[in-house]
Amino acid sequence: MEDLQAATVSQTALTEQMTTLQREIQDLKDSLQDESNARQDIKDSIKCKEQMISELQDKIQNTSDLPRRSERVKVQTEKMIIYLREEMIKKEKRMLVLYEQWKAQARETREKLKEDITVKEMSELADIIEERRDDILKLYSENRTQMAPSSDVRRKIDACEAVTREIIGIILERISGVDGDFDADREKARLRELLEHEYAISIYGSTAASNRSQRSSASHLTAKRAEAAAELAAKEVEYEVALEEQRQQEKIRALEEEHKKQVAVQNAELERLRAQRDVKAARARFEAYDRHLLQVGDVQSITDEKVSPNITPKQPLPAVSFGSVQTALPTVTELAPAVQEAPSSVTQLAQAVQDSIRLNKLPTPEPTVFSGNPMHFIEWKSTFTSLIDQKGISAADKLYYLKRYVTGSARKCTEGTFFRSDEAA
Repeated sequence: MEDLQAATVSQTALTEQMTTLQREIQDLKDSLQDESNARQDIKDSIKCKEQMISELQDKIQNTSDLPRRSERVKVQTEKMIIYLREEMIKKEKRMLVLYEQWKAQARETREKLKEDITVKEMSELADIIEERRDDILKLYSENRTQMAPSSDVRRKIDACEAVTREIIGIILERISGVDGDFDADREKARLRELLEHEYAISIYGSTAASNRSQRSSASHLTAKRAEAAAELAAKEVEYEVALEEQRQQEKIRALEEEHKKQVAVQNAELERLRAQRDVKAARARFEAYDRHLLQVGDVQSITDEKVSPNITPKQPLPAVSFGSVQTALPTVTELAPAVQEAPSSVTQLAQAVQDSIRLNKLPTPEPTVFSGNPMHFIEWKSTFTSLIDQKGISAADKLYYLKRYVTGSARKCTEGTFFRSDEAA
């Protein structure tokens, strides 16, 4: 039993010694990054330490393989468990006190490194912060062998090691003089970089939080500015497109107006041509009737035959009318002297009368019905004027025909004239 206890104590001592050597190796590795002149010596020292660790691990393995006097499992008493727990609580409290002291020292060291201090002062600061870190790690190792540490304790230990390593690295660079003479702005910028890590908030307190808050606010403003710039660019593009669309719409409207004007001009020209055609046709008919009447007058002048007294028709022959031309055919009484004087031309005269009657039986032309469409007004006006307005009829008859040959919106304009029969209506 005593051999087993001795082996356990020896194993614990070897573990602590191995932990100490590992920390020394880590320190040497950190120093190796900054001290380029002593690389070979540090490598040899690391190799030696690693060999010693290997030997210690072999001793631990050999110790654990020793045969036990009894296979009975050792069970700790309740008092022993309570005692060990109380000891762990005391060590943890002591470790937290040392952690707070180390944190205060880390803040003070960082503030002093902003100034141009001597190499001796920097070395003293490095020794103090390393000693306090080692004290914390020692208590942490002792507690970890008996009980697994909490996540908060592990986080603090990791922050302690990381911050100490960063500060020692800056001190070694200052001591080695790699960057030349002291530059306050450069050193402040380098020390400001220590606040960018997550664990810096728990070490440097409000300073790190303030810097992080400023960076967060700056990044937020940058994102907002980029968003505003993107929105502005989109609005500018939309505005340019809207202006282009407006210009195109104006061009389309101008083309439509021009097209409407051209169509109106062409329609007016077409109406003029139609009216001119109707006028020429009416003139041709008028000239034909005029020639016919001249022929009838010639017949009257060359005939001297007498007409029988029994032929005395009282009613005249139908009149021939077209457009503004209306000519009454000669009656039989008027033709009688000519018939008496020229019996040889009776056949020709009868034929002319028959032709006149045949022409008078053609359908009577009527104006078109106007519904209010401006495109049809010129044609309607010309036909109404020639067929109705220029006739020798009263104003009441003209008003009657006007209301007869209009409809729709045009007929509404004639409302209120039913009880008037003057020319003004």
